[in-house]
Amino acid sequence: MKLNTLFTITGVVMIFFGGGFILLPTMVFSMYGVTLDANGIMLAHVAGAAVFALGVLAWLFRKSSDIQTGRWAATTLFIFFVIKTIVTLLAQLDEVFNVMGWSIVALDTLFVLGYVYFLFIKGITTSVLATDETS
Repeated sequence: MKLNTLFTITGVVMIFFGGGFILLPTMVFSMYGVTLDANGIMLAHVAGAAVFALGVLAWLFRKSSDIQTGRWAATTLFIFFVIKTIVTLLAQLDEVFNVMGWSIVALDTLFVLGYVYFLFIKGITTSVLATDETS
């Protein structure tokens, strides 16, 4: 897999969930056993805006062939997913979510591992980024 494929998957997933947090927060959070009051809805909108914006970042960098911008985007998303995984895991252990909360922890962990692979194991080189010939 190329880093650009990971950016594409990240973008699609984050735009989908970010849009859900913005447009339908009560419905989305109810799937995870969370009931939102007015304060929770406002916080879901703010979180949705952040998730949506990071999804757009990933989507925009999916065709990049510049090593430095690929590294910056991957590092930003790696940091986001590490923090989000920890926060979500702690919430799941505190029984904030129903059993569906584990799907969030699992998905976030997969994203962390994907970005670990490209940042620390394989490295970000032109061979892992799309070029005009490979896109």
